[in-house]
Amino acid sequence: MIQDSNGRFCKLEEGKKRVFVSNPEEAYLFSSDREASDYIRKNYSSKRARRNFKIIRKEDYVSEFQTIEVDVKSPVSFEPIAPLSISDMKAEINHDLIEHLEIRREELRTYEGMLQDVLHFLREPDTHLNMYQGYLVVQKLQELLRARCESKKEFQRIGILMSETNRAIEQAESFEYNKYKSKVIPDMKAYLFSKEKKDETDD
Repeated sequence: MIQDSNGRFCKLEEGKKRVFVSNPEEAYLFSSDREASDYIRKNYSSKRARRNFKIIRKEDYVSEFQTIEVDVKSPVSFEPIAPLSISDMKAEINHDLIEHLEIRREELRTYEGMLQDVLHFLREPDTHLNMYQGYLVVQKLQELLRARCESKKEFQRIGILMSETNRAIEQAESFEYNKYKSKVIPDMKAYLFSKEKKDETDD
């Protein structure tokens, strides 16, 4: 049998049209591994595409995934899933966000330092620039200011994300179902046990 990367099996319909099915019982059984390999090579020219298929023998597949008989009379037991640790999730998310925040903060400091360096260079009494040099300085200042603006925007976005994430986590942590209110039946006990009371009266 031929199986693709999604676990489906090759089925050949009339006219040798191929489809892929999830049931191995419907798969086309090639006479040999060589025939299956030739079929893949013939229909998929690139090596990359051929890597998505593998050849397996039906008996090997069946033995690996044998159906296990379960005694339906025996009680079914299962381990309950542990509740989600909100505090652990909060710590993990905040750790990642703080890491990104620190990267942006350091980037912002670098741009601000570069701007100060250029401005102090211009302030020096012995700095004399011609027209072309002045143009280059203004161009460089523009690049630095725009880069600093983008860095500051990202820094503020992460701050907003941290604030909103922590608020959402706190809401999830304090979430409780509201007590159910009957929509139609006002007195549930009377509705459910009225027959029982009537039977006691009859006795």
